[in-house]
Amino acid sequence: MITIETTKIIEETAGFCAIVDLTAKLKEHIRDAKIDAGTATLFVSGSTAALTTIEHDDLLDFDNRPRRREIIVQLIGEKA
Repeated sequence: MITIETTKIIEETAGFCAIVDLTAKLKEHIRDAKIDAGTATLFVSGSTAALTTIEHDDLLDFDNRPRRREIIVQLIGEKA
């Protein structure tokens, strides 16, 4: 059965080109949702923040001060 789970990750960043690895937190969300196979979509709002997924999932913060960032996580997949 296909399910959709939406949660969020809160990160306090230092700004000034900070890079925060979200991989471990994203894995927790996937494990807690008990989804075996599917997709994970991450979204962060703000013109000075970005997400990248290469070999791990990073939050990039280009602001000129510390920020509190909310990353929306939407998981779509099959329950275990």
